[in-house]
Amino acid sequence: MLRHIVMYRFLPEAGGRTREENLAEAVALAQRMEKEIPQLRAFQYGVNSRQANAGNYDITLVCDLDSFEALAEYKQNPAHKAFGTLCHAVSSDRAAIDFEL
Repeated sequence: MLRHIVMYRFLPEAGGRTREENLAEAVALAQRMEKEIPQLRAFQYGVNSRQANAGNYDITLVCDLDSFEALAEYKQNPAHKAFGTLCHAVSSDRAAIDFEL
């Protein structure tokens, strides 16, 4: 079993939208991923709490998959590509880690 964690720090404004508007779109795309990607064994996403440190990352995904091969398939899924395209376009920073459980 493999755990894939990714976090993005969004720009205050990007693509003509505010951070909050882009976060709302990212959440909608994350919900789509949860429904459409069969390789996901477990999936969580979260947005940094308004009460948390504002310097934290803005959104994170935690994905459990069977293997690195399943991770490669997950990355090719159109729902994942849509999420990644948005996040890369509106973020200033990304962090990720993949580890075996």
